[in-house]
Amino acid sequence: MIYIISGGIDTGKTTALCGIYENLKSGDGVASLKIFGNGQFLGYRIKRLSDGESKIIALKTGAGDNDGYFIPDDDIAFSFGDFSFSERAFLFANRVITDTVDKNISPVFIDEIGPVELNGNGLCEGFVVALNSGFDLYMVCREACIEAVISHFKIETYKIIKPAPVTGQGGIL
Repeated sequence: MIYIISGGIDTGKTTALCGIYENLKSGDGVASLKIFGNGQFLGYRIKRLSDGESKIIALKTGAGDNDGYFIPDDDIAFSFGDFSFSERAFLFANRVITDTVDKNISPVFIDEIGPVELNGNGLCEGFVVALNSGFDLYMVCREACIEAVISHFKIETYKIIKPAPVTGQGGIL
């Protein structure tokens, strides 16, 4: 079954995904955690759920310069909106997802699928592998993208999960 954790920005989607992973005590995949520095939102770190290994995957333009967070110029895969994205972090995340499937570990967790993946970038490769595996899949998708993602990736059977309201900001300090 495909479970789509969906909601608007800052509605607890990642928190819900991580909570499901912790409650099930099985599976593996990736979660995108917010990075904050000096009280400012800087970007995202992608973290493997089973062992906590992580890499900076996206930073806002100009963010992190004074906070010790950066993506080297030779690692920038592309820019999208206000963000620069790390090629190495996407390779890492896609490897985590495909390794999870290759090792027959279920369910697979993916945070998040959206406009970047609709353009064939980001976590698209790993997401397609997970979709084709037949394993249970928990994925995060913003409400504004859900119809496009379902249509583009031809997802036929799914259940939408709305996260419980959260207070405060999650992330990495």
